[in-house]
Amino acid sequence: MTSYVNAGHDDRFLAVLLEHFKETPLAHINQAAIDNAAVTLYPDASPATRNRQVYSPVSAILKHAGINTQIKRSAGAQGTQRTFWLSLGQAFALLREAKKLYERFGALCTFLLYTGCRLNEALKLEWSAVELDRGFAYVGKTKNGQARAVHLPVFLVSALKQIEAQTGRMFRLSKAGCLTTRSMTLRRLQASRSLLALPSTYSATRMALGCAVTLDLIRRL
Repeated sequence: MTSYVNAGHDDRFLAVLLEHFKETPLAHINQAAIDNAAVTLYPDASPATRNRQVYSPVSAILKHAGINTQIKRSAGAQGTQRTFWLSLGQAFALLREAKKLYERFGALCTFLLYTGCRLNEALKLEWSAVELDRGFAYVGKTKNGQARAVHLPVFLVSALKQIEAQTGRMFRLSKAGCLTTRSMTLRRLQASRSLLALPSTYSATRMALGCAVTLDLIRRL
């Protein structure tokens, strides 16, 4: 687990897991052992909570150690989908906070909110596919396999010019990197929730990336 944490991964639920498994070799942590840990540590919790605090971190640790075991989750592990909408004032307040924390992160949030692109589409977008002078971007890799052109409004073009690098990926962020690690801005944006008057169930990730973020990423935080 030390190697996992040192690699920059989230350690929120690891103390409890470490106390439970103690000196158990990773190779011995199988489906039965994980099921037992989930029930023992969180006897009254929902399947979604057990998934977030036991199954997901254990799976991540095993994969980090090179142990690729297919772990089954119980029904309801993905939780219940809930949809919220940002008002215009909330959206602009969000973009201001994101930009304060990290210019490139603020630009990513602006891009997602103004274009409706999926998170993966934005993260893979290359500068070679963007023409800021024309307010145009070409998204060649989409979920449905069909490439499409994306209009870039003036406000978005202005934000992108602040990070313009001309080569490589536009935002230089990744799900596995600083975008979702504990030390990055998403956790700090949680403290800004009250400024936006959002419901207590509105996660920092959804707050930051809006409807373009997948539920899988939302539940990782």
